[in-house]
Amino acid sequence: MHMVKSIPVSILLTLALCLGGCSYRKIESKPPAIKPALGSVDYHSRIYLANYDQHITISPDGRIRREGGKAIGQEGVATGYLTMAQMAKLVEMFRGWERLTDNYPHFPDGPEFEITYSGKTVKFDGPDVPHLWEIRAELERLANTLNADE
Repeated sequence: MHMVKSIPVSILLTLALCLGGCSYRKIESKPPAIKPALGSVDYHSRIYLANYDQHITISPDGRIRREGGKAIGQEGVATGYLTMAQMAKLVEMFRGWERLTDNYPHFPDGPEFEITYSGKTVKFDGPDVPHLWEIRAELERLANTLNADE
């Protein structure tokens, strides 16, 4: 008789576990927010009449390199690494880059600026797009904090 009671109890436990397991819903978790990575940056500024040439490059890992900045032949090379905050700021500044026009000419014989970001090059020399001037100023500011390599 003792065995007879254990069979119904076993059946009830099995049913409870099955029903409980069937009603279990997996909670969907959102993947952690992935910050967009910095693309490669290549900035070149020239003023032909002043014999001025500056070239700044930034790799996706944050390595920054500056060549020039003074009269050609009088400059050195400076390198360093950007902080995560500096890289994040650049990513934000370059948002929408792909929608810009490739060329914004303005001043004849004036300074020329060229920025390539993730393979897209934009040339400008006038105040047509203030956002380009903001990016240019930030790139030069970052490069000017570097110490020249010995």
